[in-house]
Amino acid sequence: MAGPAPEEAVRVSSLELFFDLVFVFTVTQLTTVLVDRPDLAGLARVVIVLALVFYMYGGYAWLTNAIAVDRAGHRLLLLGGMGGFLVLALTIPSDFDGAGATFGLAYVFVVALHAGLFTRARSASAVQAVLALAPSNLGAALLVLTNNSIYTRRDLAARLHASGLDVPEEAIWTSALATAGFLADQRPGGSAYVIGEAGLTTALHQAGYTLTERAPDYVVLGETRTYSFERITRAIRLITEGARFIATNPDATGPSPDGPLPATGSVAALISRATGAEPYYVGKPNPLMMRSALNAIEAHSETTAMIGDRMDTDVVSGLEAGLHTILVLTGLTTREEAERFPYRASRTVDSVADLVDEVSKPA
Repeated sequence: MAGPAPEEAVRVSSLELFFDLVFVFTVTQLTTVLVDRPDLAGLARVVIVLALVFYMYGGYAWLTNAIAVDRAGHRLLLLGGMGGFLVLALTIPSDFDGAGATFGLAYVFVVALHAGLFTRARSASAVQAVLALAPSNLGAALLVLTNNSIYTRRDLAARLHASGLDVPEEAIWTSALATAGFLADQRPGGSAYVIGEAGLTTALHQAGYTLTERAPDYVVLGETRTYSFERITRAIRLITEGARFIATNPDATGPSPDGPLPATGSVAALISRATGAEPYYVGKPNPLMMRSALNAIEAHSETTAMIGDRMDTDVVSGLEAGLHTILVLTGLTTREEAERFPYRASRTVDSVADLVDEVSKPA
């Protein structure tokens, strides 16, 4: 859901082109000063070299998105540039000229813009939209849904806060919570063998479930950072012995900085192949997750909209639950790909930011 609209990305790219030109100019001038001023004091030379290192790292990180949302990295670059400029300014009377100080200031200026303005420009749409859609501004309920079962609601709220989004934990609904609620309705006070992280185990505990490896009612598969061969083997044997097979979501892969990672759906396929038992998936696109979310905020499908960036999970689950569906084109699904699905979203917009102006408190 989060991200700039395509037209905004064009504007940001134009700004980036301008600052890239400033980047080339500044690096060239700093290098020229370093080479052409053999009379510079050693400290000034060290500062210029450090400034160049900071700047080159900042450029590399910016191009590769390595620190696109890393505030600590941005602060490091900014502080390094400011420190370098201050030292350069102190050397002006004896070893440096006005032009060098100007270049140092330009360096700080550009790093500050890369670290601040661009980060805000890239995230402003999402932040503005979330703030506008917040219950305090909207006068209605908001729930953020995710198929991620690794984290608890509190963990996810903290991670969103670190990204600049203040979303209360009660406004987050995960596939782990939906799964725990489903099992509590199906078999209150039951038992489960769980492959998953704290988000799933905590939800099951809160639902009154006992986690065990001996004759459990269910084998519950969720997402985890490290899938253990031993635990998967144990799950296969328990299912073969009669345990019912539940999985939090069917997502085959998950994202990582190094590329896709096997996710719940992939491991579920492995277990299914070994046991012949297909899991019941609770998370999206199962409309059950939509209905559990509606129940959590006491909402009705006729007056609720589902906003998502995937046709195969967000839109289809909202559609089957009777919700108004809005596809945003800032995720995996493009407009052309959306047209190939046999169903359509109620609306398609470039970004969640396009909905901000439509949101207001009821009169």
